[in-house]
Amino acid sequence: GLGDVYKRQVVLHGGKIQYRNADTWYPFRQNSYFHYLTSWPEPDAHAIIRIKKGKPELFVFVLEKNEEMETWDGKRIGVEGAEKEYGATKAYPNTEYQKRFEDLVKGHSNIYLDYSSKDFEELDKKIIEKSLPYDQRGAGYSNANIFPILPILSEMRLVKKEEELEKLTKACEITTEGHIAAMAYAKPGLYEYQVAAEMESVFYKLGAERLGYPSIVAGGANSCVLHYSTNREVLKGGDLLLIDAAAEYNMYSSDVTRTFPVSDSFSREQKDVYIAVSYTHLRAHETDSYLVCRLLLE
Repeated sequence: GLGDVYKRQVVLHGGKIQYRNADTWYPFRQNSYFHYLTSWPEPDAHAIIRIKKGKPELFVFVLEKNEEMETWDGKRIGVEGAEKEYGATKAYPNTEYQKRFEDLVKGHSNIYLDYSSKDFEELDKKIIEKSLPYDQRGAGYSNANIFPILPILSEMRLVKKEEELEKLTKACEITTEGHIAAMAYAKPGLYEYQVAAEMESVFYKLGAERLGYPSIVAGGANSCVLHYSTNREVLKGGDLLLIDAAAEYNMYSSDVTRTFPVSDSFSREQKDVYIAVSYTHLRAHETDSYLVCRLLLE
């Protein structure tokens, strides 16, 4: 649990901006694990969590306020904001991470790191190997045990707090409305991406910050492609349309897949398949609504 993690030292890195060309970048989304422990929303950040006198301390390294860069990219929270608004015990400019790493980490016998992070290879590993070689006794953490943090965080994230459940519920409610809008809008002659646009506009109007993942809107044979996301074929009467899409709300995502007819109704064969799937779904929930389901469809 979280208490066990806080008895040790945790080092974690946030996400980075990904550029698509010289002066355009993909929309930033924070690393989920970093968000889970810090709630910090900006890129290029680092965090060190340690325990002192039974209480957790959060040290973060973040982008500094910079008038010129903020003119181009928007306002930054900055070092002061990290302490006042996000509860950091102490915040520093992210350029000071390497300089302060040893002082913050030394004295802890167990250090938990994210081996999958690019910053682990470029920063943590090099700092440890350069400053504290294995055979150097007496140094601050030369005898420390190094462990992976992600397996622990993954187990922790399986159990949701009440506020997390509320965000997931909201994400599901928004997603439901988007799918209903897509069902009402879809008809023969539209492109798949037009249906996607109608659905996604509802997501955003209802408060989603982004999609949970690229929307799959797949008509006809495209529905058999597992991760189809081209979404540029014309919908045909008589075909089925599969939509696998979700809204993300406050960093929590839904995940919904539904299949329905492009035309006004199922064909006889399509209806039989739909009934079989619905029956299996209902029985899995230990209900006996097969006859009701069949009556509604006939």
